[in-house]
Amino acid sequence: MLFTAVVIIVLLFTLDVYKMLTTNQILTYEFSGDMTNYTAGFVRRGLLGTIMLQVSDICQPFVFLLIVSSYALLFILYLILSRMVTLRVKLSYILAVILSPSLILMHRGEEFFRTDGIIMALNFTVSCFLLRLIFHTRNEIYIQNDERRPSFFRMLVIDSIIFMILSSSALIHEISITLLPPVIVLFFIYSKRIHRTLHFLAVFSTLSIIYVVMMKCFKFSDPKVIVESWSRVLGVDDNPFVFKDSNGLLAVTDKVYALNIANDALSKFPNLPIKLIFHMFLAVFIPFIIILLSRIEVFHSASSRFRKAKYLMIISCLAPISLSVIAWDYGRWFSIAAIQLTVYSLLLAHKDRIAEERTWLTTLTNATKQCFAIVTMAVLINYELNWNGYFHKSNQMFYEQTAQAIRNFPDLGRLTMKLLTKELIMKP
Repeated sequence: MLFTAVVIIVLLFTLDVYKMLTTNQILTYEFSGDMTNYTAGFVRRGLLGTIMLQVSDICQPFVFLLIVSSYALLFILYLILSRMVTLRVKLSYILAVILSPSLILMHRGEEFFRTDGIIMALNFTVSCFLLRLIFHTRNEIYIQNDERRPSFFRMLVIDSIIFMILSSSALIHEISITLLPPVIVLFFIYSKRIHRTLHFLAVFSTLSIIYVVMMKCFKFSDPKVIVESWSRVLGVDDNPFVFKDSNGLLAVTDKVYALNIANDALSKFPNLPIKLIFHMFLAVFIPFIIILLSRIEVFHSASSRFRKAKYLMIISCLAPISLSVIAWDYGRWFSIAAIQLTVYSLLLAHKDRIAEERTWLTTLTNATKQCFAIVTMAVLINYELNWNGYFHKSNQMFYEQTAQAIRNFPDLGRLTMKLLTKELIMKP
């Protein structure tokens, strides 16, 4: 059953890719925004586009972004599933979480070619690395002298790995700053435990400088220069300004357009309807509530200090919602917060160690909670969380989408070969 759910998710993503391939087009806003690069000077969000441009002779941009996004989302799905299986969460809760429309399924369709999944995967990678180090050191006896501390060279290597991954995330998209708080808390705990606080301060300060310099010193540029850099790759020399109507590219490179978006979002924020807050609650907290109902201990810890750190991390997972002040992609911010809350809750959780007595009351309570999870999944599975922050009824029922994906699946291999041989060139 669990394997079937994973297969269904893969099929639904396959359906979206199939639609794009058969119509030979990509949604201009999302894809062209990620094709921003450094050909016109240093700009924000330019790293991923620069990499795509460099490897374009081997792999065309659409395929590269497709592969990277797929791996990122599969990694996030793996984190959620592996932790729930390890914690022995019952199947009903697992299905209710992974099929929630605000988690992995939010990143279907037009959201698939955004960089949200990539930067989340990078930050989760650092967090898993730090948690591994924290629990490894906890199982060893550390004393205050320098002999038992990790060497300066070893800490320098750890610092470099963390800095490289987190700075890459920053250069791919600046909203990654809202993903940093939980990672920073974990890094501080690790550095404090091994008495290397100065290393934490050095990495944190350097990352802060990266963000400040990036947002203060980059130059808004003429988008035409960036578009012309793709002429050789996309074969559009006769009309190099193919992105002239692309809001995605303009939002990064054009100062007037970018500031208008931020000012418009800021003016709308005080007047957001109460209905949006209700949808935010459904998107962000329903998966978290289901996790709490599954009888795993999210906040349990023998150390009161680490227990407080867990509360701090869970609260910091909601930081992406603050982006609603400067941009109106509310659904994206809700989804990022929901995924963070879900992943970190599972990473910090323990199995329920309380052996409860089997009585008719406990049996009824557990059955009721499982029914709640199943009913919630059955209702929400046919809804989509749109970029505007609201849940909308899907055009097709969930089983209809899955059936269509299965029917289209045999043709995917043929289309994939056309992509790899560049017989089929995908461009906005």
